[in-house]
This record gives sequence, structure tokens and C-alpha cells, in this order.
Amino acid sequence: MSYAKRSCEICLKTFQPPHRSIMERRCPECRRAASDPTVGLGQHAVESHAASRGSDLAAPLVQGVFDIETWGLDRGWGVMLASCIMVHGGGDPVFHQFDQTMSPNWPEKRSDDSWLAAQTLKVLDQCHVLYAHNGENFDIRWLRTLALKYHLPFNEKKLIDPARIGWAKYRVGRNSLSALADFLFPDDPEIRKMPVPMDIWRFAILDNDQEAWKILRERCKSDVKVLNAVAGRVTKDVGMIDTRGSAFR
Repeated sequence: MSYAKRSCEICLKTFQPPHRSIMERRCPECRRAASDPTVGLGQHAVESHAASRGSDLAAPLVQGVFDIETWGLDRGWGVMLASCIMVHGGGDPVFHQFDQTMSPNWPEKRSDDSWLAAQTLKVLDQCHVLYAHNGENFDIRWLRTLALKYHLPFNEKKLIDPARIGWAKYRVGRNSLSALADFLFPDDPEIRKMPVPMDIWRFAILDNDQEAWKILRERCKSDVKVLNAVAGRVTKDVGMIDTRGSAFR
């Protein structure tokens, strides 16, 4: 007896469910990938898998590790300043960085972050899975709010949030990105939150201080690198990343 073919929930390819598991929702290739994260990565990635902390974020899905910098915690009166996205999807990761000074409206309309929001959402929309620390509570909600304000397309994505994973799975004490990085990589000084004076955000948006903008760009990219390292460790405890939300099983 044969059963109707269906689309794999991971790669969307059509496959024939096995006779003894008619409810199977993954194709054979993705089932193998669930048990072997090197499947489909290519020889270069396989060789670097053991050495690279971020290689766990590779195939089979395009994945974006991102962070945003804002002035204020509430978009009702605050403004977005910068974003950085590290995209994994075959080959070496690719960084995308944007900030308010790149906008055609800068500096005359410093409160108009529509261009920055549009560019950030455009890159994130190319990803199947997103990684953001405390993402649903802050980064995703902020971007969702900007999409609502500026009539921008916003497609919900599978989100992996190390803060929520840390809360659900571990007892580290604190689940901030800084605390998890210190706990997981105590002997690696490169995986640390970049210290920044509190005035930097205000100097950038209000004074258009170029040194402040430089520091903000560096801070945003540094946070993404730290998040990438942390996510590469904690996702090992959530299984295969798929559309059903494996981070919270």
C-alpha cells in the first residue's frame, strides 16, 4: 500500500512517507540532518564544523543572527539607530549592517527610521530562521511595530532565542547575553559584550557624533558575533530547527 506524497516541513521538497511512519513530515535527507548537523554542508563546512562555534547554524536552512540598536526601549517615542545581521546559508557567513546615517532622510529627519527598518526587514525576510537574544520581547516586537507604522511587509519567522532557552533549560543564574557568554566561554576574551558608555546612543542620534556612530556600529556587530557563538552552543539542546518551534519543545 502506498501513501500520498507530501511536502517536507523543512526543505519543502515532495517525498514519499515511509510505510511504517505514515505521519512522517520530513524527507529522508532532513531526517538524516536532524541526527547529523554536517549533512549537506559541503566538505569545507564539514571540516570546519568541529572547529567553528557558529557552524551549528548552517544547513539546511538560511539562518539570520541579528541585533538592533535603538535609542529608547519603546518605539512610541524612541528611534531605531542600527542593525546587524549575520546570514548563514552556504559558504562563509555574510554580514549586513545598516544605520540611520545611511538613510536618504539623514540628518534632516532623524526620527524617520523607515529606511533602516525596510533594509533590515528585507534581509531578515530572506532567512528561514532568526536568532535574537530576548528577541520576541524586544527586537522582533520593535521591528513588528515599525512594520505596522510604515506599512512594511513583516513575515513571521521561526525564532530561536537563547535567553528563553537559557530560562527553560539551564540554571546559569542570569540569562543575559553577557552572562551566557561569560559562562560558556570563560577563557575567550573575544566573546564578550563590548562595553559602551551610556551617552553614546544620545551622542549619535542628537549630536550626529561620528565617533559615537562608529562605536555603535562596532557594538552592534560585536553583539551579533557573541550571539552567534552562544546560539551555536545552546541550540544543541533544542534538536532540529524546523517550522514547529523546536526551541520550545
